[in-house]
Amino acid sequence: MASGRTTNAFICLRLPTALVEALSGPQQDCRDYVDPQEPEHIHITLGFVHGADEQKLADVRSLIDQGTWPAPVVRLTGEVRHGSWSLQKDPAYRYDENTVQTGEQVRLGVEHSPELAGIHEEITQRLDIAEDGFWPHVTLGPAREDFP
Repeated sequence: MASGRTTNAFICLRLPTALVEALSGPQQDCRDYVDPQEPEHIHITLGFVHGADEQKLADVRSLIDQGTWPAPVVRLTGEVRHGSWSLQKDPAYRYDENTVQTGEQVRLGVEHSPELAGIHEEITQRLDIAEDGFWPHVTLGPAREDFP
């Protein structure tokens, strides 16, 4: 990365292969409405680093290289939410709780276990990441069209 430039980065937990494979069924069932996330990209985001410069990225690498955390149990809750951080930047965008809009991410909840919460807390504290309301989830994919 050129000096003075920044990027957005995230820290994630890859899911066990069996869980990724289990998600392929629901993804295929929704394929008419949702563009499925590629299996190798399915993850739980643990921290999002906005505008990271070279030093912040080095801090992220160091934390990951040196970090040791207990493997959390990952259970899906069945709760589905939708939204889009990128669409929120558009002044014309209006979130509708009852309608998934084209381009919004469709997300499936993951149980908020103490282990997962502890990993998230350590990452966000050590990297000084400010996040509101951690809701662990996997992204099934972006909506192809509006649907209820």
